[in-house]
Amino acid sequence: MFLESRKGSNVRRWRLLVVMTVPVLMLSTVAAQSNPDFSGTWSLVTDQKAPTGRGRGGGGGAVSYVSGAPVNCRTECTIVQDAKALTISRPANQQGVKPPDVVLNLDGRESTITQSLNPRAEYTANAKWDGGKLVVTRSMGALIVTQNMSLEDGKLTVVSTFSIDDFAPVKLTYVKR
Repeated sequence: MFLESRKGSNVRRWRLLVVMTVPVLMLSTVAAQSNPDFSGTWSLVTDQKAPTGRGRGGGGGAVSYVSGAPVNCRTECTIVQDAKALTISRPANQQGVKPPDVVLNLDGRESTITQSLNPRAEYTANAKWDGGKLVVTRSMGALIVTQNMSLEDGKLTVVSTFSIDDFAPVKLTYVKR
């Protein structure tokens, strides 16, 4: 009798362990799948207006880029993403010079980015997942640029905020070609 009771108790413990473990495994699988894939060729939605206040966008009436920010597609870019990195490539400029690709590490390591061709300047940035958004941060002395990348209704949205007062956030939206 004692042996049968003990055997039943072990079975109940195993069942309880399985019942408690399966949801945790399912949640971790869902969390791993929740990161969006930004891969594709993206074009700026051109009807956006420059923000009010002292924004950092360039271009006439429509914002076409955010100066000094790691995620800088300008009017068009191609993004390739895998489990470890996100690479942003832009086409050549009017002089035929292609800007360096921006490679952001997605595994928590700091990314070194070449900012320009002449003179070659490098800076660092960090990228981390926050729910369904990729948060990219670059510090430039007192100025910190934080960019949130997300997919909204199939469109790439990049919202850039600045740590300095009077700099309005800049929201750019891109459609996939």
